[in-house]
Amino acid sequence: MFLLLVSPALAYTPGGLGTPEPIGGMGGVYAPGALGLAWTPAAARPDDIELALDVAKVPLGVRYELDSAGGYTNTSSTNSAAPSVGLAIPVRDIGLGLAVYPLAVRGGEPQPADGPQRFFTIEGSFQIIEADLSLAWRFHEDWTLGAVLRTGFGSTGGLKAIDTGAIVRSAVGDVTGVSVGDPLLEGSQRTELSGRGLGYGIALRYAPASGFAADLSVRSTLLMEMAGTLRMVPSNDLDLALEADVRTELSMPPMASAALTVPAGPLRVVGELIWIDWGSFYAYTSELSNQRIASEDAVMQDLLDSYGLSESAYLSAVGDSRTETGMRAILNEGLVLIGDIGEEWEARVGAWYLQSAVPDSYVHPGNVDYNQIDLRGAVAWSPRPWLSLGLSGDKYFPFARTITDSGYSLSDPGQSGVLLPEADGYYELSLARYGLTAIFRI
Repeated sequence: MFLLLVSPALAYTPGGLGTPEPIGGMGGVYAPGALGLAWTPAAARPDDIELALDVAKVPLGVRYELDSAGGYTNTSSTNSAAPSVGLAIPVRDIGLGLAVYPLAVRGGEPQPADGPQRFFTIEGSFQIIEADLSLAWRFHEDWTLGAVLRTGFGSTGGLKAIDTGAIVRSAVGDVTGVSVGDPLLEGSQRTELSGRGLGYGIALRYAPASGFAADLSVRSTLLMEMAGTLRMVPSNDLDLALEADVRTELSMPPMASAALTVPAGPLRVVGELIWIDWGSFYAYTSELSNQRIASEDAVMQDLLDSYGLSESAYLSAVGDSRTETGMRAILNEGLVLIGDIGEEWEARVGAWYLQSAVPDSYVHPGNVDYNQIDLRGAVAWSPRPWLSLGLSGDKYFPFARTITDSGYSLSDPGQSGVLLPEADGYYELSLARYGLTAIFRI
């Protein structure tokens, strides 16, 4: 039995699944106030009440060529929106913060149901929306301590083709009459799951009046308890399906962020380091229960019932499965220059290097990730003390991947535990981000 829950149609994965810069390109680890809440709870103690609203558009395109399908080429594109909100309220030496933003997003337009990529993905999505409640304490004029309660709300689902012959041979060995690649034994698998999770974090900020600042933030795993349904059709030519309830735990990764702000004449220079342990998502176990065989054909359903083939006890052998994603910890580095232009304008330029979380042997059209460089420009206008308007733009330069050592196979699930065709080939991504940010102060 094999199960692949996270199998989206088109991956938007700068530096390992995560969305780029939650709550806007004007924020970051170093940003006190509402813009910094997605990175550090110490930002919850600004000088004024702040409300930040951000809406980003994320156009992307993916192109890949599969060697196993004779060089089959697929090109897809999407243009999605990513809204975020942050609120920070100071009360004497204490600050309260609330931030809601997309933590992880993958998805895309449906792919051809009869294309060579169908065993990897036909359609799917994966998203985690995070809502954080932060508390900050300015225990000294230069020092602020922060803590955050993380809550996540997630959903994932997907449709892909399956080779039932490969599944049977993997489970019971070489059985006469069962072969890999038999069109009669090609079916489909659909999963739909949703759930929630909890985590926490702590942070420390040092910001003396000189303009120098140091920030450190650590966040725990956000452990998502997911539940839903699985429907497997062993053959597209038969009105017959295996249905089951599914439970699994998805570990959104722990992370640590550090930033150093140094005044340099008219500029502020900010260095960032962000460590994300996607190794926590290296593997997951799917628990199946209430297995049943179902048919929309009443005559076939009655036949299944009469032989007891639709009962959960009979199907208990179709049980838990372990899936490896192969994901690993990554380290992202960035450098930002911030400068004031007169009394009302501020400009920022920055560059980051983002690591891929998926090694070569685990890459396929549904989970490809890239090493890439992110270049950003941003400008903010503050026409009134209570209002700032920001515009930011990112252009990503991903490094194309040529895979020659795919670990997937329809004859042997190998270490991953997943039966998929070999995924050797060429993969490339185009990605950008454009954001509008509004900050209101009281």
